[in-house]
Amino acid sequence: MKLFQHRHICLFSIFLFAGITVFAQQPVLKKPVVKKPIASLYTVKTFENGIKLKIKGFKVKGAYLLFDDDTKVPANNTVEINQRVNMLIVLDNGFVAENGMKYPGASEKIVLSNGYKVLETGDLFTAYDSTGVKPEDANYIILKAVITQLENKKNHVIVSFRVWDKKGPDEITGSYKLFIK
Repeated sequence: MKLFQHRHICLFSIFLFAGITVFAQQPVLKKPVVKKPIASLYTVKTFENGIKLKIKGFKVKGAYLLFDDDTKVPANNTVEINQRVNMLIVLDNGFVAENGMKYPGASEKIVLSNGYKVLETGDLFTAYDSTGVKPEDANYIILKAVITQLENKKNHVIVSFRVWDKKGPDEITGSYKLFIK
């Protein structure tokens, strides 16, 4: 009988030892994964006259609304019917040079505040697709808008645009509003 008791004690000791081993293990602690924020490829800036630009790659010095005589559009963006507005973007750098020339692309869309689409252009610079433009000229992008008729002057005009590099990945998208007197 003592032999049986002895074996029982030995088996109990093995289980106890195995139990201690199992419980003695430290639980695996997983460190929380901290995700680093991905830097946005775009910079968003607002300039005079509420010109909003979303910029990828280009270095923009400024953006302005000017009349044909180079006077600034008033801060409230109120213009006359048939008064042309020139939106000028001045770049510090941008566009990939190829054979000493740069290749800008640009398009424009004009929509009334009620959603009616007045104009949507294709690429405004297709005339330069084969020749390109001088690097110093590519630093001054001018897009023009003129409202020739508006039945309900309570509607304002939203001019949106896109400027891009035909030889590289950089682009600018943006918009501004015009109000008609």
